[in-house]
Parts: sequence; structure tokens; C-alpha cells
Amino acid sequence: MPISLLKSPATAFALFAALALACMALAALAVAQLPRTSFEIRPGAAGMVEVTGAGPFDETAPAAIVAPDGSAPLLAPMVRFLSTSEFRGSPAENAAEWRDRARLAALLTEPGLALRLPDGRLVPARALPGGLATLAPSAVLSLGMGLCALLIGLWPGVVRPRDWTSRALFANGAALAVVTVTLAINVQASPASGPALHYWNTQANYLATYLWALALLVLFARHPFPIVPRGALYAVALWLVGVWVAGVALPWRDVPTLHLLNALGLGVAILATAGLQARRARTDPAHRAAFRLVGAALVICISLFTALNFVPQLLIGRDLLPIQVTACALLLVYLALAVAISRYRLFDLGSWAVKATVAALVLLAVLVLDLVLVLATGAGWTLSLPFLAAVIAWLPAREILLRRLDARRNRRDILLLRGASEVAFAVSSTDRAARWQALLAAQFAPLEITPCGCDALEIRDDGRRLAVPSPVGGAGLLLGFAGQGRQLFGSADRAVAAALLTLVREMDEARAAYDRGVATERARIARDLHDDVGARLMTSLHREDLAAVRAELREAMSDMRQIIDGMTGPERPLGELLADLRHETVSRLALAGIGADWPAGAAFDDTRPVPAPLGRVLVSVLRELASNAIRHSGAAQVQVGCSLSGGTLALRFADDGCGLAAEGAARPGNGLRNIRRRIEETGGEIALHSAATGTAVELRLPLASRG
Repeated sequence: MPISLLKSPATAFALFAALALACMALAALAVAQLPRTSFEIRPGAAGMVEVTGAGPFDETAPAAIVAPDGSAPLLAPMVRFLSTSEFRGSPAENAAEWRDRARLAALLTEPGLALRLPDGRLVPARALPGGLATLAPSAVLSLGMGLCALLIGLWPGVVRPRDWTSRALFANGAALAVVTVTLAINVQASPASGPALHYWNTQANYLATYLWALALLVLFARHPFPIVPRGALYAVALWLVGVWVAGVALPWRDVPTLHLLNALGLGVAILATAGLQARRARTDPAHRAAFRLVGAALVICISLFTALNFVPQLLIGRDLLPIQVTACALLLVYLALAVAISRYRLFDLGSWAVKATVAALVLLAVLVLDLVLVLATGAGWTLSLPFLAAVIAWLPAREILLRRLDARRNRRDILLLRGASEVAFAVSSTDRAARWQALLAAQFAPLEITPCGCDALEIRDDGRRLAVPSPVGGAGLLLGFAGQGRQLFGSADRAVAAALLTLVREMDEARAAYDRGVATERARIARDLHDDVGARLMTSLHREDLAAVRAELREAMSDMRQIIDGMTGPERPLGELLADLRHETVSRLALAGIGADWPAGAAFDDTRPVPAPLGRVLVSVLRELASNAIRHSGAAQVQVGCSLSGGTLALRFADDGCGLAAEGAARPGNGLRNIRRRIEETGGEIALHSAATGTAVELRLPLASRG
């Protein structure tokens, strides 16, 4: 398998998920093959055992295996006939129990034996072959929980493969998967399995439980803040390894209680470190949000698991509920941890997460469907493993194929986009038509291209020709014999041509919009130059003071820079803007020998902000009105007034000049047309009144509300 494939999170997750499914499937097959017995004896309440169809009986009551000749080759307490039990007695009692269980497993392979219960009844005693049909539901539940733990642990591992916290979570999931397999074996095992299988399965369960708890403790002790020294964690690991090795080396000691106490202590330590991490994370919003979820799941799950399993085992020697049921709650911890380690960046993972999840669900669905078929037909489970092997081999090949196809498609799309842009942004119409024909030739490779009249895409002559209208004007094109005559035009070719038409037309519209924007900007610059710069230069002509003329020229240059830069700038309070305009307008008119009267009203005290574009409109309009009065009106006096009504500014500019008709300007010039255009662009209104006694212009501009 190429190493580069593992760099893709989707591929890595899918491959590891397939391997996890294969491993759990093999485990299910192995567990299902364990032999079972013709009788079933299970623990009861208060030192009792229950037999299917009889009992309950005291666990110390004698029972016997009876041969056809009436002899009893094995006589032992009822507790020795349980499917599984831990060795909790003295060394001598444990050795005796081992011998009895080994003798029982050997006897169950002989024909014609029976189990005599304490009440004298006889039940058949023989070993029965295992199979998938005999797989207990609780064993299936355990294996399913292990598979889920592996998949949840894989999720952060492929997202952050170099992060040790992600590796720790995966180690937790792998350890829990081993625990679930041992639980499934414990459920499926019977007296016919022999004591050795039960003993080593129990030891594996202890070791996997220690690894699970240790990885979780290390995770909370060092992430996200290092709150426990590494040396202390090493000491805990050495202690756990020592306890486990002692349990293996001294099998006739009562070590289960010590294992339970260690597990209980680890649970308390995990809760304590998680609490300390939550306390440290109070000042970090991301960590605090993550630990709310993790803390709640951890406290609930470990508390319930301890209350329903560890404490009853220490007090009464058995669980209140099957451990396969209560252990399922641990999956909540893994899910919460996976979210926390990913730090809620679920949507930053990309679409690979959806693909990987779908791949895992498909594999799981195939296994479930195959298992249902096997159970329904009674056949052997021989199809899933080859299928999984084929899937594991197919996933890398599929990834390589998709990458190559995507790369080829991306290159083709880039070429099409480049060709469409060359058509839309060509300078002349002749050049655009030539480039459009070249684009169609590069895409479809026809043997011939001829002009034709067509208004819509059309496949003609049973696919021999494709009529394509022109997106740039002019006659359409008729393409003949696609692929240099090797193929016919089909619906896919028609769809590609339609996409090219749409793309070129949209680009052409974008270019036209750009051209319109350029024309609008040019018109704005010309208008502003006429109204603003021209007005200032006009004023400077009437000044005698050279210093004042230079000041006017500097202001005109400043206006030119603002016009070129665009209509941007900071907002100004309305009162401040009106005060500046009043000073400028009165000064300009006075220099031209025209008296001006602009009383300061309530509008000069208004502080509402005026946007820069609207402020420039107001400045330009007043400058143009003052320039018209200076150049054309012959007035001796100008009256200016402004008032506010809600969100509208009303302004009146009146002179006592000759009026428009007297000067031969019945039709407004550029100045008045520009004023009207500016006012209407802002949503305002303008009214012009002219007579022989003067001209009055009334403006209404919408302003922002005071709020």
C-alpha cells in the first residue's frame, strides 16, 4: 500500500475502520466456536445458583456427573458447575476447583453422561458444538461495543496523528476493545471450555482494564495542562504491572479483590484529575466548554460503572447487572473525549469525515446483512472475510483512481474556464468570435465547423452535428463529427456546450457591468471636477490677495485628490458640516460683491452623522449654486436658509438676479443638470423657480435619523 494514501484522513480512516471490522469479525467467529453444554447453571441471589428448568439450589449443595453404569466419576458443589467463576479461596481450595473443572470438561466429551442435581433429578451432561447461531446477545453487544470504541478512537487519531492525546485516546479504545472481547468470551464460555481458557481470559481482562484506565489517567493528567508529574504516572504504571504479574505468578491467591481495589482507585484518580483539569480550564472558553461535556460523561459513566460493578463485587462477589450492559456507558466517555480533543472543530475536518463515516457504515451493514443471512440459512460464515479482504484492497485502488480522475477533470475545467474568459474579455468582436470557435474546437475536436443560424443548442443528424448559438453575437456554429469523426454528439456534449454558453454569457455580462462602472466613475470624476474644482478656481479669479489665491489653489488640489480617490471619508456631524458650508458660501459671494444672508438655525446644533458621500453631494451642490449666482445671475443679494423636518434636510438658495430666461438659459446647463442628478441619486428632491426678479432653488435631502 502506498504510504501517501495514509496522508489522506478519509483513506486512513476507511482502511483502519475496515481492519477494525475484520478483527472484530474474526473475534466473533472465534468466540462463537466455543463449545457449550447441554445444561446451564448461572449465579443466583444470596449464595444460590439457578439451573434452567430447576432450582434454585444452594451453591454448596453437592451435584454429580453420573455414568450410564450408575457410577459418579465427579462429585462437587454446585458452584463448580458454573460456566465461569474466579478463584477466591485458599490455595488448596483453588487447586481442587481447578482439578474439578478440568475433570468436568474432559467428562463432557464422553457420551451418555448426566448431571444429578441436589434434588435427585438428572439432566443430560454433554458438550455441544458452537456456532454463530449460538452466539449470545450479550456477547454480540460486547463485541459491538469494542468495535465502536475502536472507531471512536480512530477518529481523532486520523485528524491529529502526531498529537499524543489522540494516540492516548486510541490506546484507550484499543484496550476497551480487548476488554469487550474478553467479556464476550466470558459470556460464551461454558464448563466444556475448561479452566485454562477462563483463567487466561480473566488475566487478559485485568491487563486490558489496567491499560484502559492508565491511558485515561495519563490523558487527564497531562492534557490540556500538565498537573501530575511524569514520575508519578510511571510509578502508577509500575505498580499496576507488578500487581498483574503477581496475579499471574501466584495464581492460587485471592488476587481478584486486589484487582478490584486497584480499578476502584484508578477510577477515583481519573475523576480527580479530570476535576483538576476542569478547574484549570475555567479561564479558557474552549477548554471549559469541552470539559463540561467530558466531565459530565465521565462522572456519570464511571460513577454508574463503579456503583453497579466494582462495589457489588467487593461486597457480595457479583455484579448487579451484567457487565456487558454497564460497560456500554463507557462509550459516552470516548465520544465526549473525541469531541474535546478535536476541540469542537467538527466542521473544519472537511468532507472526508462524511465519506469515512459512510464507508464504515457500509462495511458494518455488509457484515450485519451477511450475519443475518447466515443465521437465517444455517450456513457457515465464509463470505464476509474474503469480502472484507477485497474491500481493503479496493479502497486504496479506488482512492488512486478517484485522484487521477479528479486531477484530469480539474485540468479540463481550468482549461474551459480559461478559454471562456479569453472569449468574454477579447477586445474586438472579431477576436471574440475567433476565440469562441477555437474554444469549441478544443473541447469537441470536430472535423468541421461551419456558420449556421440557430437560436438554441440542438443535436442534429442523429448526433453527427451539434448546433451551438453564439454567446457574443453573430451567427452560430455547426460542429460536425465530434472527436475527429470517432464519436457522435450526445447529451453530455450538449450539457458541456450549454455550460460554456452560460459561462461566456455570465463573463460577458460581468465585463459589461465593469464597463458601465468605469463609465459611471468617469462621469462622477468629470462632474466633481466641474462642480468642486471649477468653483474654487472661479473664486480665486476674484481675489486680489495672492496668499488667498494660493490657499484656494491648495484647496482645489485637495479636492482633486479626494475626487480621484473616490467618495470615501469619515462621517461629519450635520451642524459642523453646515457651519463650514455657510462660511465658505458667504465668503465666496462676498468676494464677488454679492451680499449673503444665511441665518444660523436649529440645524446648526444638530449632531447626527452625515455619511461622506452625502456630505460631498451637499458641498458640491452649494458650490455649484454659488458659482451660478456669481457667473450668471447678476444678483446683489442671496438668501440661504435650511431647516430640519424629521430625517429630511430642506435647503433654499434664492438670489435677486435676472433669472434664467433673461440670460438666455431657459434650458439648464451642465451645472444644474449635475445638481439634479446628484440630488436624485441620494433619493432627494429639487425644485427650481425662476422669474425676472430672481431664481430660487429648493432642495430636500434625506438624512440618517438622530439615533
